Amino acid sequence: MSRLVGRKNIDFGDNDIRVKPLLRTKELLFVVVDNHKGLMSAVEGNYGIVAFGENMEDLKNVIVLKVRQFFNGHFKGIIRIRQFSDHIVRI
Repeated sequence: MSRLVGRKNIDFGDNDIRVKPLLRTKELLFVVVDNHKGLMSAVEGNYGIVAFGENMEDLKNVIVLKVRQFFNGHFKGIIRIRQFSDHIVRI
């Protein structure tokens, strides 16, 4: 048995599995972490989307690309990118 999901035909074999729509939100939240190797990484926790970039502009472009790939171009909404800065105090 196969079903058309999005634009892809997925074969489920003999199992009759009901596919729920993956996209249920209008907003994605990525949290940015600075990597010790000079790269920035951003993680979206609900869907597990991860992106890497050398600077914030590069990271934004990669995030948009990854979201489009993940949702097959069907995501319409807001992508929020949150970056925290740590202040280290040594005593």
